[in-house]
Amino acid sequence: YVQGNFNAAAKGFFAWCPETVSGSDSFYGVNRSHARFELAGSYYDESAGSSTDEVIEDAIAHAFDIGSDVDTILMNAIRFNALAKAVKDRSGFELGRVKSPDRPEIGFKSISFTGPKGKSIDVIADPFCPKTKSPMFKRDDLTVAYIGKSQGKQLPNYEDFNGLKVQRSRAVENVSEWAFYAHWAIAIENPRNLVVIEF
Repeated sequence: YVQGNFNAAAKGFFAWCPETVSGSDSFYGVNRSHARFELAGSYYDESAGSSTDEVIEDAIAHAFDIGSDVDTILMNAIRFNALAKAVKDRSGFELGRVKSPDRPEIGFKSISFTGPKGKSIDVIADPFCPKTKSPMFKRDDLTVAYIGKSQGKQLPNYEDFNGLKVQRSRAVENVSEWAFYAHWAIAIENPRNLVVIEF
């Protein structure tokens, strides 16, 4: 591994779209302060105490107003449950399933909002999402970029010990060892389609 990168984590939605971008910003070597919207998305702060469904509706309108193309919102499971209770008796909301295009048997329960021009925006519960923030984005913009992809390598990849994937342990007798490594990052191909909603 690269010195200092052991056990490092990929930068997530909130690093891609921070609340503020300073003039000395350096994100993967890019100063995003020169083009905040195109390089760091938009930050929608509605912490004035409105209900979750109203904040979502306003955030969707905000995204379309500034030209962001969004189709997904990730939300903390507790807030998602409260949202489901709030909208279950209202028309215009549809409880559905978001299915993976390459594995149709896998899906997530979602709440679907109808945005401008009839476009559907799916809200999906995510246990790792903080309660006070939700990323809104376009699913097709997300990719996992990693070193070695062009050579057909997988993620993670085996460490190569002089041409061998397994070697005898130097520390423990009669034990073999192997190592995995990965140099990767979550990439958002068009950051202008990323909006962080703060409740």
